[in-house]
Amino acid sequence: MNRLGEDGDPGFPGNEGSKGTRGRRGNMGVPGDPGEPGSIGDPGETGQKGPPGHALETSCGLIAYIRESCPCCSQRKGKCPAYPTELAFALDMSEDVTPAIFKQMKTIVINFLKDISIAESNCPTGARVAVLTYSNVARPFIRFSAFKKKQLMLKELDALSYERSSNRRNIGSGMEFVARNTFKRVRNGVLVKKVAVFITNGGSQDTEALAAAATQFFASGITPVIISFKNIPEVEQAFPVSKIIIYTYVFNTEFAALKL
Repeated sequence: MNRLGEDGDPGFPGNEGSKGTRGRRGNMGVPGDPGEPGSIGDPGETGQKGPPGHALETSCGLIAYIRESCPCCSQRKGKCPAYPTELAFALDMSEDVTPAIFKQMKTIVINFLKDISIAESNCPTGARVAVLTYSNVARPFIRFSAFKKKQLMLKELDALSYERSSNRRNIGSGMEFVARNTFKRVRNGVLVKKVAVFITNGGSQDTEALAAAATQFFASGITPVIISFKNIPEVEQAFPVSKIIIYTYVFNTEFAALKL
């Protein structure tokens, strides 16, 4: 029977083999858990104090001033105003407005319109008037083209009734609506003036909407006038002083009995 020989010495290492083909790409892993929220940053620097509002002691003084300044008031000299005017009034109907406050707002508008020259034809003279209400949304009530007779317009405005609302006030949103919709169809002409009068019972916390409204008003050539029953610093900060007229006065529950 044959016997196995002894093991031989180990051989030398072989040469390195050629590179293999690239393997198939693996599947994507599942997303990781969301990270922890970052810490709250340091408070920003306090902004500069805004300019004080223009205070009027009584609503009668306010009415008298607007009548004197408006180019379409009949008390001014001359039968026709120098500038035809598109005039919009927006009345606050948000959650903190009471029936008494809303009545005062409406009375301000009615007493002002009594002495205004209304455009009664296609002649580019006088004023066309629009009226709307707003809270966090705006609702048209009278459009520019609706009335060419003052008495009919005043009768319609007198019928505007108070509606209780739970919506918060957003002046900027109301202004954006006025710029985009109320003033969408106005009379043509370089002399036509566009004025939007907002009557409000207080301020508005949506500063982004106010900033956007200010930009739209400037681009559209609309002059904003704010009549407020309370201080509204956020509105004053959104509009440059030279681009807005703001009146602030204390609400007077006896206003309805006043003779303007």
